[in-house]
Amino acid sequence: MSAINVPVPCPREGLAALYDTRYRTLIVSAKGKAPNWMIGIRIQQETIMGGLKFALLSSAGGLGTPDEKAFDVKHKLPITLPNRVVGKDIIFVTATNPHGFLIPIEYTGYNPPVDAPADESTGAATPGSVLPPIPIFVSGEGKQFGIKAAADAGPMGGVNIAFDDTVLKLVNAGMQGSDVVWTFETLKLGRTLVDVTTEYLSLQSLKQFVKIQGYLVDVGLTGEPAAEETKA
Repeated sequence: MSAINVPVPCPREGLAALYDTRYRTLIVSAKGKAPNWMIGIRIQQETIMGGLKFALLSSAGGLGTPDEKAFDVKHKLPITLPNRVVGKDIIFVTATNPHGFLIPIEYTGYNPPVDAPADESTGAATPGSVLPPIPIFVSGEGKQFGIKAAADAGPMGGVNIAFDDTVLKLVNAGMQGSDVVWTFETLKLGRTLVDVTTEYLSLQSLKQFVKIQGYLVDVGLTGEPAAEETKA
């Protein structure tokens, strides 16, 4: 018998979240000891409304032994921080705390500016969700590719895109049916993050909601996943 997505025990002091400002990557890590029968220990992002949530999971195979083994795992998430959805903390779920620990995000190089009221529980300024990045591979310089997003924000919402204009050039933007389509041309080799932010306004509650979808564009690079992880 075997099972997947089994929560792994880990105390709060074994958890960390570090944002690499140079490479725009959030590095989530967990370090501790787990029962010997837990295999494939890993960190998995879970999509929620408001902030970022991760879970420490494993697979279980056979009866194993009562012994414990050490683990040290990391999950790398390309993302632009700070942003309007993610606050000062992430939620980290382990078997030790099924409701999740609030783990502060540490920054390399500088502290993030505080420019909006924050939610008391997560530090998020605006309710919303951050989706895992979608990988896009482009074979080289001078190549064109497109990014598409549903234009379903309503009359009081909007869809916006942010990108590094030293790596990509916006060639065209327009509507294709009910979607917004942006056409880019690559300027040089490398990896860059494109963020599409969709803003919704509830006419009933007059509250604003935000969805952020990232696209990790690899220009002439291969071999590394969009959301890199290490397993134990």
